[in-house]
Amino acid sequence: NFNKVQHKPRWSEMRSFLVAFFLGLVTSRAIAATTASCAASGVPKVVPSPLGPAALSDDSVVKSFSLGGQVRCPPGDHFCPDESKSIVVDRPLQVYGRKQDAEESSRVWGTWELLPSSSGNLTGVSCCWETRTGFVPVMSLEGGPWQLFKCDVLCGGAPAIECRDGAILSIRRGVLGGFGSGPLPSATVAVLAWGEDKGSTCHLEQVLLQHTAAHAVRFLQLSRGVLVSCSLLNCAKPPSKHATASLTLK
Repeated sequence: NFNKVQHKPRWSEMRSFLVAFFLGLVTSRAIAATTASCAASGVPKVVPSPLGPAALSDDSVVKSFSLGGQVRCPPGDHFCPDESKSIVVDRPLQVYGRKQDAEESSRVWGTWELLPSSSGNLTGVSCCWETRTGFVPVMSLEGGPWQLFKCDVLCGGAPAIECRDGAILSIRRGVLGGFGSGPLPSATVAVLAWGEDKGSTCHLEQVLLQHTAAHAVRFLQLSRGVLVSCSLLNCAKPPSKHATASLTLK
C-alpha cells in the first residue's frame, strides 16, 4: 500500500518553489553583472549577497589583525564582522596580502583605528570603506611608524586616511582616495593630517591620489607632509596646507 501512495503537491508549496527559483535567478544575474562591471572599470569587486558579508568571507582574518604579529591576508574580500566597530590595533602588526587583478587581490572592508602604541606595515592590501555616517575615514592613525607598500586605501564619502596627533606614516607605490564609481564614488580627501601637540608626519612616494571631492591632501596645524613623484587623478582641489603646517612637493 505504501508504494501506491502518491503525494500531490499543494498550490502553496508550488508557489513557494517558483518564488524561490525566480529570486535566485534574478540574484545570480545581478551578481554576474556587478562583477563584470567592476572588473571592466578596475574598481575593487564588491559582490552583493542576500546573506550579508558573513556569507562572503571568513572574518577570522580580520579578527586576527587586532592580535598583532604577522598575518597573511589571502586574496578575496574580507569584511569586518561588525560594521559599527573598527579594526582596532594597539600593538605591532605586519599584514601581507596580494595585489594583482580584481580576482587575485586582498581586500579588507572596514575602518581601522591604529592607536598610539601601534606600529608595523601593510603590504599588498587594499583597505576599503563606504561611510554611511559622515566623517568616518578608512584608516585613522595615532601611532607609528606605519609603512604601507603597494597598498590602496579607498573610501566613499569621507577621508581615505586621517593622520592624528603623533602619527608617523609612510606610503610607497599605492593608490589613495575614492573608488571612481558606485554610490559614493569620491573621497572627501585622500589624506587629512593634523596635530596640535606632537604633530603628524606623512611621507608619500609614487602614490596616485584620485577621486576627491575637495583637496587631494590637506595638512593642518603642526602636521608635516612630503610628496615625492605623486600624481593626481580627478581631484577637485590640489594639495593644501595650513600656515603652521609643512608640505614639501618633489
